[in-house]
Amino acid sequence: MTPESLLDTPYRLNPHVTSSIKSADSMAIFGAGAPLELPIDLFRVLMLFVENATVRQAFEALDVDVALEAFAHIIADFVERGLLRRDQPVDGEPGFRELLNPKIFSDPALVAELSSWMQQGRAIVIPDALPEQLAEQVYRDLDRSTHWRVAEGGHDFFHYRNCGLERLDDHSPALTECIRIFKSTATRRFIAELSGQDCSGETGVNASWYRPGEYALPHDDTAGNDLRSVAYIWYLTREWRQSWGGALYWCPTGQYLSPGFNVLAIFNVTLSNVHFVCPVAPTATAKRMALNGFWHRAERRTLAAPLRPDAVVSPPAYGARGPDIPAPASLLVL
Repeated sequence: MTPESLLDTPYRLNPHVTSSIKSADSMAIFGAGAPLELPIDLFRVLMLFVENATVRQAFEALDVDVALEAFAHIIADFVERGLLRRDQPVDGEPGFRELLNPKIFSDPALVAELSSWMQQGRAIVIPDALPEQLAEQVYRDLDRSTHWRVAEGGHDFFHYRNCGLERLDDHSPALTECIRIFKSTATRRFIAELSGQDCSGETGVNASWYRPGEYALPHDDTAGNDLRSVAYIWYLTREWRQSWGGALYWCPTGQYLSPGFNVLAIFNVTLSNVHFVCPVAPTATAKRMALNGFWHRAERRTLAAPLRPDAVVSPPAYGARGPDIPAPASLLVL
């Protein structure tokens, strides 16, 4: 997939929209909020979506002297005004394309930019990510749950400790619905377009609660699972203070992402996307909670040779390699 593939999202004219002649040069539009007046040229653009069409198809049908990016912004304005609706996925399942923050994802040109950044290895952070009612319900069910269990483990130089919930889909209707959305074919198809990765395999959905003193050491999400394709963290944390730690530290740019409410972070699983969860302070009184997991590829891939069990230093990640030290010196330079 390329970023431009996101301009192939199908839209359809809002069935409640009606029109009448306003003047020789404009049309009056009703049925999508307050009445508005459209110039004839823009009305012709709108009418291209009487049958479902993509931004690219409409652009090619008109053959106008305007850049595709500018044309995409016109369509985004139609979507924001309620004149156009995204065509529903053929499988009928709920998906991210229909639910993610409409201020961001109703703009095809912006979504194409997000896709390009993500494919360059950047993490994408989406505020007000999913519908507020769903976020509130999932937060409430996580906050009230008494089934949290300590989860601790590690491999190579990595170690983590937090709390998790087993059999997440058995806890509440809201969590069951949330899991269905994350795992749906429509969501996996959309994330594949956004990331440029294969997401046709399974989807993992987990709940995490980092209590005071808990953490996850630096890692790249690849070790031990060569099917992981795209990682996500849906933060459901309220009234968090930066001084309590618990932030996601993104090593490629040296930036902290403090936990928030209804904030979604997604990024491709690569060897260079190293990150970690900073320890939570003993004084923290709020709950650092999130849903997190991975969209998986269908086939395995080779990323890196595993470390020897007796290794005392990991492979270099960033910056220049240290100098070679002649044998038999017992010296390591990082």
